[in-house]
Amino acid sequence: MNMTAKTLTAAAVIIISVATASLSAADILRGFHSGDTMPEFTLPILGTGQKFNFKPETTNRPTAIFFFSINPRFRRSRALALLSELAAMSARYRGRADILAIYEDNRDTATVRRFMESLPEKPQVLTDSRNEVYDRYGVFMMPIVVLLAPGGKLHEVVPYTYGIKRIIEANLQFLVGDISRDELKKRLEPRKNRKLSAKEREFVRRLNYARVLENKKLYEQALREYQKAARLAPNRPEGFVGMGFMNMELKRYQAAAGNFGKARNLDPESDDAVAGQGLLLYRTGDHEKALPLLENAFITPEPRLEVMLALAAIYEEKKEMDKAVRMNKLVVQKLLTMLNQRWR
Repeated sequence: MNMTAKTLTAAAVIIISVATASLSAADILRGFHSGDTMPEFTLPILGTGQKFNFKPETTNRPTAIFFFSINPRFRRSRALALLSELAAMSARYRGRADILAIYEDNRDTATVRRFMESLPEKPQVLTDSRNEVYDRYGVFMMPIVVLLAPGGKLHEVVPYTYGIKRIIEANLQFLVGDISRDELKKRLEPRKNRKLSAKEREFVRRLNYARVLENKKLYEQALREYQKAARLAPNRPEGFVGMGFMNMELKRYQAAAGNFGKARNLDPESDDAVAGQGLLLYRTGDHEKALPLLENAFITPEPRLEVMLALAAIYEEKKEMDKAVRMNKLVVQKLLTMLNQRWR
């Protein structure tokens, strides 16, 4: 059956370790399953060019492999911040776990080197300018961390998400034997929110009511509720994001652009605002500018359906069929998960 982005109607949610209905490692790395021994590779060390050979099956310690790029620019702050955190972890787990970073680009290597030199702990960074290991490991999106148990067996795959440092650290503690599997699960449970004020509760109520109206396609009514939410919490992006999506549905594209811009001014890393900007560009025909924003919006705990469908369509347009097929498969997998949950 030939499935294209235009024929699919469900979204896939990539939440590793912290979700009740998460996709397995095999869903993120093409061709690999949890427990598989990962392939060997040899790459040059960034800066020296010295060859580094990694034989997973011979390792007697856990390994974290960080695949990253700082291009397009939207990846830069997240990738370098995580590189810094992993360098610090490398020092904490020295002699007990190995942490490698693989730079998947042939551009801006000097930027990465300068950043490395600024760190108190220097990470081991390899270069994969031709994406050979990226392809061999079946990596689909970056930044992403692949965690291996001793012997090079695939343990977990962690795409960029909120709290990624905590997720990686907890898994490393489990792999080196500091905590049990039960303790790992406990540490990865969502943290409880503090008690909200009356104004904050009203803000949440307005947001939730707006989303109910949005799901019923009552966009004008939903827009008014998002506006009320934004007035209650003008320093939070959620109300403005909701306004942006409603104005986009109502084809008020200039207003939507202003809403998403306001949300990103409040929170430059807002995944929903980035998704909104990317989808707005896609809907108005600027697919080239939309692509990096949509790819950034996909690397989130809960990527939007529209983001995934737009990405699949753009990949098909660009004749990047491997990516298009992969995206469509993730959509179908999520659809099956949603159906299973609905009829339980």
